[in-house]
Amino acid sequence: MVIQRIQSLFLLVAAVLLTVFIFAVPVASVPDALDANSLSAVYVTDVTELLVINAIVAALLLVCIFLFKNLKMQIKATLLTILLLVVSMATGAFILSSKMPEGTEVAWAGSAIITVLALIFALAAWSRMRRDQRTLRSLDRLR
Repeated sequence: MVIQRIQSLFLLVAAVLLTVFIFAVPVASVPDALDANSLSAVYVTDVTELLVINAIVAALLLVCIFLFKNLKMQIKATLLTILLLVVSMATGAFILSSKMPEGTEVAWAGSAIITVLALIFALAAWSRMRRDQRTLRSLDRLR
């Protein structure tokens, strides 16, 4: 019953993108407290809430890869992951805009694109899973 699978690759790419987002790239740049003319980078690891949510999403993406024997469960887990990814993006925008002191402008880094790409890959994987499910249903009708 396994029609494997480009969606596993999509899920893996999404997990790798989130891992890069967590550990490698700055999320935003804020004015330095000591020198107003310089900017200091803010990473996901600096904001505990973002770190926890994104680590959970990355772990769920990896778990979804290994749920290939149970397609219904894989689809549900992927939908949960997509929902958590959207929550992560909204939480990140809210936290970074609200935690900064008054008058401080946040310069958003291009790393927000990484989460959007991870969301696109997760949606592509979900779409392929749905296609597999439809194929299996049509094959069951033929028996």
